[in-house]
Amino acid sequence: MEIDFEEGDAEALPFPDARFDLVATMFGYVRCAPGTRGQRTDESMRARCRGRYGELDCESFVGKSFRLTARYTPPPDGIPAPTLWGNEKVVRERFGETASQIATVRRELTFDYPLPPSEVVQFFRQNFGPTQTAFSRLNPAEQLAYAADLESLWSQHNEAKENGRTLVRNEYLEVIATRA
Repeated sequence: MEIDFEEGDAEALPFPDARFDLVATMFGYVRCAPGTRGQRTDESMRARCRGRYGELDCESFVGKSFRLTARYTPPPDGIPAPTLWGNEKVVRERFGETASQIATVRRELTFDYPLPPSEVVQFFRQNFGPTQTAFSRLNPAEQLAYAADLESLWSQHNEAKENGRTLVRNEYLEVIATRA
């Protein structure tokens, strides 16, 4: 398969409407933008799709992680929780008449790291945008508390049998919508 990667503004994609057969996002992070920017990004992506629009979003472990982060760094007013994309009713309402067909399937995503939970937290702190942003907004005492709560969450869900490894199963809702 040949793939071209282009960097651009997700709110104003540099492609004509109905340009692509399929548009896919992973876990809907484009919808985490401040204010109405997530909605504009979603509308821009859907407009470029003439066929199916795929969406993957979490409401289990990742949802708990998002809710934990929101306790420390609440999102600005008006930003709906990204985990709502894991709710089939909400998904159908959001697509409304822009989709002629919507298919949803519950799936599992496994996080498997050769690290203990404390190091997984550090990995996310250094490499995952939402976690980096949350830590950057906290004072040192809050950062320690947030890190401890994240480690506790990873530890509670860790199914790894051996020390030094973290294995967490996460359910998500796969959404495939066909443009109307």
